Amino acid sequence: MKYFIVTLLLLVGCLSCVTWQLPNEDEQISEQMREKVEKKSEAVHLESWPLGMCSVVREMSTMLGEQRAELRHTQARLSALEGRLRESEAQIQEQKTENQEFQRRDEELTRRFEELLKEHQVQSVKLGVLRDRSNITEGRVEELRKNNEVRKAAFSAALLATGEGHVGPISTETTLIFGKILSNVGNAYNPYTGIFTAPVRGIYEFKLFVYNHATSSVSSGASLHKNGERLVTAYAHNDDRQHVSSSNSVIVLMEQGDVVFVRLWANRRIFDSKNHHSTFSGHILFPL
Repeated sequence: MKYFIVTLLLLVGCLSCVTWQLPNEDEQISEQMREKVEKKSEAVHLESWPLGMCSVVREMSTMLGEQRAELRHTQARLSALEGRLRESEAQIQEQKTENQEFQRRDEELTRRFEELLKEHQVQSVKLGVLRDRSNITEGRVEELRKNNEVRKAAFSAALLATGEGHVGPISTETTLIFGKILSNVGNAYNPYTGIFTAPVRGIYEFKLFVYNHATSSVSSGASLHKNGERLVTAYAHNDDRQHVSSSNSVIVLMEQGDVVFVRLWANRRIFDSKNHHSTFSGHILFPL
């Protein structure tokens, strides 16, 4: 009897050790052989064992079956978890690859944006320089235009605006007003005062023509004046046999604001008509 009990315990111990190992093909074969051995042992020795020992062996066999079932269930869960883990690892690797691609694209876009920003800053600086140059150029053009307008000074005027007749004789020298404007570029000549005002410093030329009908009593005579200075004179001694005319011109330096005008001599006269015999003209030759 003792021999059978010892043999049974050794067999159970061996089976318990086998059941706690992860099953593979060899383990499954060992388990099948163990079950056959158990059944044969039970069939051969069960009748000869005491009643209490048989109950213990049955309980142990039941526990072993439950452990095997639980082990198989646990193994199935582990296999499922391993599959899910491998799938998760693959997804994680794919996400890492996508993240690396996104990061590369983001770095490329960031680099391109920085290049565009630097280019924009350079272009902004260039645009500012061009805008400043444009403003300077426009200012210079406007200044040149104004200077050019100012430097355009030329006029010509006849003595009488309408009709015909004599001016003079008058007992004192008188400033003549040439009222018929033939040209007045720059408006430097004033047709209401008969005075020309220099718009800029420069060299100017002025011309004076006077005309008189034949008479033995009154001659013609007039002079060009700059400020208070007499420049040149146009004079003709009359007789009763022919009409007379006289002229003169001068080139003179004038400062800006200097004036030139014509004065009729005292007790002298000049004639004019629609044919414009008596005229006063002037223009700037070049500025200084």
